[in-house]
Amino acid sequence: MTWSWSDIKLDRRCPAQAGRVSLSTLHPSSSSFIITYTLSPTMPRERSMSGTIPSMETSNEGLKDNTIIIVLGASGDLAKKKTLPALFGLFRQNFLPRDVKIVGYARTKMDHAEFLKRSTSYIKNPNDDPEISKNIDDFKAILTYVPGDYEDGSAFDKLNEHLEEVESHYQSKESNRLFYLALPPSVFIPVAKNIKEHCYVTKGGINRIIVEKPFGKDSDSARELLGSLKKYWTEDETFRIDHYLGKEMVKNLLVLRFANVTMNSSWDKNSISNVQITFKEPFGTEGRGGYFDEFGIIRDILQNHLLQVLSILAMERPVSFAAEDIRDEKVKVLRAIPPIERDDVLLGQYVAANGKPGYLDDETVPHNSVCPTFAATTLWIHNPRWEGVPFILKAGKALNEAKVEVRIQFKDVTQGIFKDIARNELVIRIQPSEAVYLKMNAKTPGLYTRAMPTEMDLTYKRRFVDAQIPEAYEALILDALKGDHSNFVRHDELDVAWKIFTPILHWIDGLSGQTPRPVGYPYGSRGPKELDAFVGKYGYRRANEGYVWPVVSLASFCCTENWSVLNAPALKSPLATIMSSDPILNELLVPLHVSYIQKLGKSQDDLMYHLTAHLRMNAIYWGLTALCIMNYRDALDRNEMIVYVMSCWDEKAGGFGAHPDHDAHILSTLSAIQILITQDAIDQLNIDCVVKFILSLQQPSGIFAGDSFGEVDTRFSYIAINALSLLGRLKDLDVEKTVGYIVQCRNFDGGFGSRIGAESHAGQVFVCCAALTILDRLDEIDTPTLSWWLAERQLPNGGLNGRPEKLEDVGFRAWISLFAIHLLFWSQVCYSFWVLASLSMLKKVDYIDSNKLISFILSAQDSEGGGIADRPGDMPDVFHTHFGVAGLSILGYPGLVDIDPVYCMPAAVIERLGLRKDWQALDRRKA
Repeated sequence: MTWSWSDIKLDRRCPAQAGRVSLSTLHPSSSSFIITYTLSPTMPRERSMSGTIPSMETSNEGLKDNTIIIVLGASGDLAKKKTLPALFGLFRQNFLPRDVKIVGYARTKMDHAEFLKRSTSYIKNPNDDPEISKNIDDFKAILTYVPGDYEDGSAFDKLNEHLEEVESHYQSKESNRLFYLALPPSVFIPVAKNIKEHCYVTKGGINRIIVEKPFGKDSDSARELLGSLKKYWTEDETFRIDHYLGKEMVKNLLVLRFANVTMNSSWDKNSISNVQITFKEPFGTEGRGGYFDEFGIIRDILQNHLLQVLSILAMERPVSFAAEDIRDEKVKVLRAIPPIERDDVLLGQYVAANGKPGYLDDETVPHNSVCPTFAATTLWIHNPRWEGVPFILKAGKALNEAKVEVRIQFKDVTQGIFKDIARNELVIRIQPSEAVYLKMNAKTPGLYTRAMPTEMDLTYKRRFVDAQIPEAYEALILDALKGDHSNFVRHDELDVAWKIFTPILHWIDGLSGQTPRPVGYPYGSRGPKELDAFVGKYGYRRANEGYVWPVVSLASFCCTENWSVLNAPALKSPLATIMSSDPILNELLVPLHVSYIQKLGKSQDDLMYHLTAHLRMNAIYWGLTALCIMNYRDALDRNEMIVYVMSCWDEKAGGFGAHPDHDAHILSTLSAIQILITQDAIDQLNIDCVVKFILSLQQPSGIFAGDSFGEVDTRFSYIAINALSLLGRLKDLDVEKTVGYIVQCRNFDGGFGSRIGAESHAGQVFVCCAALTILDRLDEIDTPTLSWWLAERQLPNGGLNGRPEKLEDVGFRAWISLFAIHLLFWSQVCYSFWVLASLSMLKKVDYIDSNKLISFILSAQDSEGGGIADRPGDMPDVFHTHFGVAGLSILGYPGLVDIDPVYCMPAAVIERLGLRKDWQALDRRKA
C-alpha cells in the first residue's frame, strides 16, 4: 500500500500549530493506520473565542507590591480635580498595587485633616452611596502629606525621610516609587533634579516619573526641557502624559483601524477626501486668562491633543503592540508632515455676545492681546497613503457646545448612477457620549426607489449598557504603573511635533513678521463666520441641511435635494408632494381631536386598555389639559374623572397610583392633583397625607425618588416642587438642599442632566428650569448659553430634538418617563413642548422659527380619526396630542387658551391659585 501526505485530512477548524505526527498500525497484518498529530505543549489547543483579539498588554514591568505614589503639586487644581480622583477610581476597583501608599507634596502648609478634605473634595458620590463612602474612608487611610518647597533640596530630604518611614512597614526591602508632577512647567527641572538627588530609590526598586504638559512653548524650549530632564531621568523612567491618549475612543482608534479589514482597506487617499479633528468648549477663560494668554489655543490643544489623535489615525500598522513599535509608527507619520503654512491657518478670538464677556473683557487678559482663542489649521502628510488629503484641526473656546470628534469624509461617487448622492462620513465622537457612526446611503422603504442618507450607529451607552468607561487619567496612571509607554509621548515624537507648529507659532507671537490679528466671533457661536469657507476650500462638503442624525422618519426628508432617484423619471416627485397633498393639515383639527379624546378608554375589552393601565391617571390629565387648551373643558364627564382619581388613592402610602390597587408613585400623584385642581375638586384631597408622602421621597443629597423603590431623577424633583407649590406647601420643602442638587446637574453647555454628571437633555432642561422658576431661583441658570443650546434643537424641517444629533419630534422624551415610567409601545417621543416651555421661562421663545414648528406639529395630525402623533405618518396618541396642542398654545396659535409652561396647566387655573410666574408666549391670536 502506498499513501501520501495529501491523503491525510486534518480538521480544518483547527489552526495550524507546531507539533509532530506519529504513524502506527492497528494490527501487523492490517492495512489500516492510525495517524496521530500531537500539539506542542507550549501552544494552545483551541483558538480563542470568536471575535476576541490578543491582549495589548506587552509590558512585564508592572509595579505590584511595595509601591508609593508621590503626587507633587498635591494642593493644586490638577491634582484635586484629576490626579487624586483618578487614583481613587483605581483604588476602588483594586487596580492599584497591593499595600500602596499615596503621599502628597506641595508648597501649601496644611495639616493632615485639611489635606484629606482637599484630596477627596472632587470625588463624586451624588447619591450618598454607603459603599462609595466607605471606599473614600479607606482611600483616606492610605494618604499622607508633606509640605515643602520645590527648589529646596533639604525639603526633599524630609520628603525622603517620610517615604522611608512608610516603606519601613513593607515586608520587602525593595520598594518602588512613582512620582507624578502635577506642576507648572517652570518647576519641572528643579523638582526632577531634587527627586533624583534626594528621593531616588537605589536599592533594587523601580523609579518612574510622570510629567504633565505643556512640554515647552516651541522647538527650542522643548529641546532644552528634554535635555535637562534627560540629565536626571532615563527615557524608560519618564512618562510624558497627554491625557487625550487615555480617552477611551482615542485608545479605540488603534482597534478600529487595524482590527477591521473594511476600515483599513479604504483608509487612504483613494477613498478619503478630507479629515477633520474638532475640539469645542462652550466656555471662555473667565478669570483664568493669564495662563491661557501665555500659551494660546494652538499650544493648549492642537499641538498636543489633536496632533496625537491625527498620528494614530494616519500611522501605518505597527508590527506589534509593543510600546516602541507603536510610537515608531507615530513618529514616522509626523515626520512626513511639513511645517504649517500661513495660508492654512484661520485664527479667531471670541467677543462679547449673548450676555457673556469677550476675551478682552477678562481682567486677567492684557487689554491689547491678540492671542487666538480659536484656531483651524490644515496639515498635509507627504507619504504614499495620504498625499493630497487635508487633515483639518479645529479648536476653540466659548463656542456653541462641548464636543470632541473625528469626522472622516469620503470621496464622491465619481460617475454613473448615484454620482450626485451624499458623501459617506465616518464620525468618531470622543466626547461626550462616546460613539462611532457611519453616514451612508440606503434605499428608503416603500414603492418609490429612492436613496436617502442614514447611518450605522454604535453609541457606547446604548451598546455597552453595563460597561463603565474609565477616566483618561485612570487609564494612563495604570499604564504608568504597568510600565507601558504606548500611550505616552516619546522624546523624538515631541520634537517632531514642535517642528510642525513652531514656525506658525512664532508668526502668531510676532517673532517672524507682523503679528496676525484674529477675527472676532460671538461667544456661544460655531466660531468665526469664515470657518465654512476655510474648510470648504479643502474639499469638505457640508451635508444637506435636511439630514437628521439618527434618521428613522421619512418626514425628515421632504426636500427634493435629499433624494437620489434610482429609476424612471416618473418617480422623481419628492416625498414632500405626497405628504403635503392633504390641505386639511394646514390648520388645527379641533373637533376631530376633541372626539378622539372623548373616545379614549371606552373599549375596556381592548387589550391595549389593560396594557396601558399604568398610564391611566396620566392619560386623563393629558386629555383633560388638551381639551382645556382647545376650549372644551366640559367635554369629559367631571364626576367620572373625580371618582376615578379618588379610587386610585393609596391611603397607606399617602399618594396616588395610576390605577386602582397600583402602588403610589409621585408621577400619578401630581397628575391626580392637577386633575382635581382643574376640576375645582381639591377639597376632596387629604393634603397633609399627600405632602408627607412627597417629602418622604427626598433623598439626603436633595434629589427626589419616584416611589419607595428608590429610583432618583431631577424629573421627580420637579414633580415634587410642582405638586407642593400647587398645594401651597412649598414652606415644608428644604429649598436649599433641593436647589443645591439641581444646580450641580448643570453642565458646561448650560444644559442639565438627570443627575450629577449626566449629559444635557432638553427634557431635563425643562424640569430643572421649571423647578427653579417655581422656587424663584431662575438666576442659577446661565440664561444666554442655555437659550442658544435650546434654540439649536430646531432642525431644518421645523421639528425639535432633545439633544444634539437626535431625531425631531412634536413633544419630548422626558415626559414619557416623567408621567408614564415605562412606555413600551411608543418607539419615539416628542420634543416641542419642553424646548418651548424652557425658552418661554427664559423669555426667548422668539429664538425658534415658530412658523416652521407650527407646520411640523400640524403635519403630525391624523386627519381621519383625530389626535396628534409624534411625527407625520405615525400613530396618534393622547400624550402627543396633549403636548402638541400645548406647544401650539405657547406659539400663540389662534383660538387656543394659554397654557402655563411652568406647571403645564391652563394659565387661568395657575393665575387663580396666585402662582403665575413671569413667562413669555407668542401673541399672534389677534391676527
